[in-house]
Parts: sequence; C-alpha cells; structure tokens
Amino acid sequence: RIVVWYITLLAYPLGSRLTLIHDIEWSTSLFAPWTTLPAIVLIACLLVLAGYLARRSPFISFAIFFYFLNHAVESSFVPLEMIYEHRNYIPSMFFFVPVAIIIVTVLDYFSYKKMVQLTAAVVFSFLMFAQGQVVYERNILFSNPILLWTDNIAKSPTLSRPYTNLGGAYRELGFIGKAHELALMAESLDRQTNLRNRGADLYNIGVYYLNIERDYDRALSYFESAIEAYPGYWSSYGRAAECLIRKGNLLEARNRIIAAISRWPDKAPLRHTLSFILLKMEDYDLAIQEARYALSLDPELHSALGILGEAFRSIGDVRMATIYWEGYLENNSDFLEGNLALIELYARQNRKSDLSRTIGRTIMLKGSTSWAELIDRLDENRHAMAHSPSAEVIISIVKRYVDDDLIY
Repeated sequence: RIVVWYITLLAYPLGSRLTLIHDIEWSTSLFAPWTTLPAIVLIACLLVLAGYLARRSPFISFAIFFYFLNHAVESSFVPLEMIYEHRNYIPSMFFFVPVAIIIVTVLDYFSYKKMVQLTAAVVFSFLMFAQGQVVYERNILFSNPILLWTDNIAKSPTLSRPYTNLGGAYRELGFIGKAHELALMAESLDRQTNLRNRGADLYNIGVYYLNIERDYDRALSYFESAIEAYPGYWSSYGRAAECLIRKGNLLEARNRIIAAISRWPDKAPLRHTLSFILLKMEDYDLAIQEARYALSLDPELHSALGILGEAFRSIGDVRMATIYWEGYLENNSDFLEGNLALIELYARQNRKSDLSRTIGRTIMLKGSTSWAELIDRLDENRHAMAHSPSAEVIISIVKRYVDDDLIY
C-alpha cells in the first residue's frame, strides 16, 4: 500500500498530502484495509509489465524495475519505520522517463495539428509549474522547524512524534514551558513511531522536572521510564544519576553511572558525571583522572574545569586549583560558583588585584542581594555544585577588601 502511495505522491503531489511523519493504518490482512490486496495486485501487474517490455521497450522496463528495486531497500519486510517520503527520492529518478516519453510522443503525434500540439504543451507546462509550486511551498516549511512540525501536527494530529519534535524546536528557542506542554501531549497520545522516540519524549519530560521544577523524584521516574522504553539512549542514564546526586544518594548514582560507562566508555558527559560524583565522595585523585578524560573526549565540556579546580583546591594545590577555575570562568564569567571559588583562592595567595576584580564582578552579578543571602541560595543547590562556598569565609574576605556599604 505504501509503495503504491509513493507512486500517487509522484503523480499527484498536492501540498496537503505531503508531510514528514505520516499516520498510516497498518494492514492486518489482505482485506483490512481493503486497499491492501489491490495494491499487491497492482505491483505484481507492473512487475509483469516490466518483464514483458524488457525486449520491446527496455528503457521503460528498466524504469519500472529501477523504481521497485530501490524501494526494496527500505520498503520491504525489514522492520524499519513504515513510511518516509524521502525514500521516494532515488526511486523517482527514472519514474518520469515513461512520462517524458509519453509527453514527447503526444507532441510529436499532433505535430500536424498546431493548436492541439500547443494546447498539449501548455497543459504539460502548467502541470510541471504546479509541481514546482508545491516544491517551493514545501521548502518554506522546511526552512523553519516550527513551521515544519506545526504543519505535520495539522496533517497527523494523533501521532506523538511531531509533538515531540515541535517541543524540541521550542526548547531550542528557549520556550521551555511550551516545549514541556508539547512533550506531555506526545506522552498522552502514546503513539510513537518507534521506541527511541518514546524514550526521547520521556527523557525530555524528565529534564523539565529536573532543571525547571527541581522535582527530583518525579524526574527520576521519567528517566527510568525512558530507559525502560529505550535502553539504548545513554543520556537517560546520566540524567538519572544526576537526580540521585541532587537527592544526595551518591553511592547509587556512582553505581548507575559506572554501569552506563561500561556500555558507553567514550561518552564525555558520563565521564564528567562520574568525576563529579567522585569529587563529592572525596575521592579526589580519581575525580581528577575522570575529569581530565572527559575533557580529552570533549574539550568544550567546560564544567569539568570546575571539578578539576575544586579537586585540586581540596588537596591543597592552590596554584592548579586557581588555573582550572580561571579556565572555567573564561567561558562562564557570570557563573557565581566559579567567582566565589576564585575569591577564596585569590585571598589565600594575596593576589589583591585579581581579588578586587573578581569581587567587583560578583557584586555586579549578585545585584541587591546580600552576600549572606546569595550564598544561602547557592547552598540550596549544593548537591549540584562542585564548590560549596562558606558565607563566613567570603564575607570575611570581602570585609578586608571592600567598603562596608558594599558588603551586605
């Protein structure tokens, strides 16, 4: 049925029939739906025709066989996703050869009747222009993911995946609430085209509860559901461990992340998470080893520099700690955690100029919030931070270097 439907798309490509993710009814027998048997018969007839024309019209015979042989790669008994329009691209290369032959034959046949020939030429030109217009309209949709997936939802409103993908597009633009609403819609429909998509949808909902709502129990339940739905999605394991970290369950988090690393040893975020757990468990040498390995896998993983900075600070290597925290702030200058860590480190080394600059930057970042209130707020999220600043220590340092009216 789908291979025949691909043919109709080429012959009758209305924009209303074109979309990326289609909602297609499965065939459960030769007669359900009723189009199943006629589709099989039509394909059989076309293949017989191609065999019959092999000697008489080899080009047309080749065009027919080319179409079906190329579709056999992805549209057969192999259990891939059922339908994608892009599978029609290569098979369609010779689909229009018979059409072109018919057009040339008709124009040649009526060469002695100029009006009929001209009329035929105008009709054929209009049809080609109409197809070009459809291509133009589709290109506009593909230029923007919001347009593309909104259109897809309008054409396949009962499928989950378009809602998931539209939510992802909104998430990229910073509309977190809208993205979460669409993810919940996808979950409620529960009609994903494959298990990976179902796992990704559950994962996205979990990320919302982890980072926005900070409901770690609920987030963990979604990540575990994502793992159950699609065990091959490694990010779900890392996020589940992150939930356990924020709940203070470091031992279970370590066990889970080590199990994930055994399957995906070269995933930098997993190594990074393990290094953070080891830091919190005060296994500083291993934390340094894992953080450095994570950076070797992904040099853009700047938060690993903070883990290295804190690990070296904890073992008393102030110089190395300062180097890594400075590297961290090169890419995250507005992160309070790094600025507070450097305030302590610069004070210990009596680097007055650097200390004054860092305190000034932190004052700008904290605004009207007092130092004590600022550190109290950070302390609420201490399980997720490499460095846990001491209000007493920070205020004592600031008192020595800043006017009293800027302290509180």
